[in-house]
Order: sequence, then C-alpha cells, then structure tokens
Amino acid sequence: MNPIRILLVEDHTLVRETIADFLGREPDLAVVGQAGDGEEGVRLAKKLKPDVVIIDVSMPKLNGIEATKKIKESRPRTTVLALSAYDYDQYIFALLDAGCAGYLLKDVSGQELVGAIRAVNRGDSVLHPSVARKVVQRCRTLRGKPQDRARATPRYCGNRAFNAARPVRWNDSLAEASRLHSEDMARYNYFSHNGRDGSDPAQRVERAGYRYRATGENIAAGQMKPEDAVAGWIKSPQHCANLMNPAYTEMGAAFSVNARSDMGVYWTQAFGSRR
Repeated sequence: MNPIRILLVEDHTLVRETIADFLGREPDLAVVGQAGDGEEGVRLAKKLKPDVVIIDVSMPKLNGIEATKKIKESRPRTTVLALSAYDYDQYIFALLDAGCAGYLLKDVSGQELVGAIRAVNRGDSVLHPSVARKVVQRCRTLRGKPQDRARATPRYCGNRAFNAARPVRWNDSLAEASRLHSEDMARYNYFSHNGRDGSDPAQRVERAGYRYRATGENIAAGQMKPEDAVAGWIKSPQHCANLMNPAYTEMGAAFSVNARSDMGVYWTQAFGSRR
C-alpha cells in the first residue's frame, strides 16, 4: 500500500522539522514537502499533489485560512488538517468553512497527530476536544434560536400560509435520530430522507425511542452554520412547512462532517409531538 503523502505548512522551522522527523518514522506516512509560509504551501500543494496538508493558522505572506481555500480550489481531493496553537472561534470556524477536515491544537501528542492524519485521509473528521466542544455548541444554537425566530414570523411556505407558531422544545431522542441520519449521509456520501437501510424519518425517530403523534424531518447539506441551514429550509416549501407547523412541539438536530463527501457537512432536524 502506498504511504500517505504529507505536506507540512508551518512557519516555525524547528516545529516543522520536528514534526517531519517524527512522522518520517511511520512506515505508512511520507513527508513529501515542507513550506514556511502560506504562499509556498499553496505552490507546493499544486506541485507535489499530497494526500494530506498539515497547516498552521498564523503564517507570513498568506495565512492558513486563505491558503486552505486556495489549496482546496486547486486540489479538491487533497485533505487539509489544521494544527494550531490557537482555539479562537474565528480561526476554528473560518478554517472549517475553508475546507479543513480537522482542527488540532499543538498540545496533542505525536501519536494523536499520526492517528488524525490517518483518519482524515480515509475521510473522517478530527477535532481537538476543546474545538469539538465549540462545534457542538454551534450546533446547539438550534435549540432555540434560528428556527424559533422563523416560527415567530407569519409566512407563506410555497402556497400555504402559516401563522406565527410557538417555540419548539429540544428533545434528546429526536436529536439522536438526527445524529444517526446525518452521520450516515456524511459517511456514505448521499443526501436523502430515505436511509440506506430503507428507513424513513418516522421509523428513525421511533427507533430512537420517540413515540410520536406527528413527526417530520428537514435535511440540508453544505452549510457550516445552523443559521444558513434554517435559511435554506425557509426557501423550501416542504421544509418551511415543517418549521412552521404548529402541531410540532419538540425538535432535535445534528450535523456530521466528511471532508471527502460531495457536500462536506450534512444536517438533519427532526420535529415531533408526542402521543
């Protein structure tokens, strides 16, 4: 099996060379190039065609965010893994939006970095625990903000008129059904209300332990922010109708990321009212 070809983009020479030396000891990894700034990183990515680029955020000439965008534009099949000293929200979400498959902090061990490289190369996403908490928190903003703001405004969904509706409560079983469907779509690169096993939304929420009187599901793909997912649902008559349906009193939502999939990120939002 061919080794995973790695390009290191890091402006601190000692850090870069230390990482290269450590990774070089792994038989399934090969460091094929090193760059000391973002511009050089973009140039070498085009020339060397690496499988994985490990990139810092703060660098001279071109920062990691802009470099990632350019690398993904020229080499969409190359996976980018951010390795940074900073866990600032603006860096994390800008890099994930730019196309990074993972975000690690520089306090990880060498073996954790090796495991992350292997994971992103096979299409998984890897987040440092403190970064993962921030990403989960972003998803949880769906607990009572974008969709409830939408429900508070009377609107037409296609040809159907809806009055303002009350906020929905978060339900963990609906969130679990959403998580499983989002993960399945991301892992197996499809986008549908029908699961690969033939399940429909109602069957999935029942499987998760939710006994419903009424239920519905919204899905979205490609959006990195919950506000953007909700904005897209409002434009779709059936998804909009689910958002505005006064019969629904509870909801759960989740997303999953796979950098090697067509859309990158997949959202599911399950609505329901209990029996």
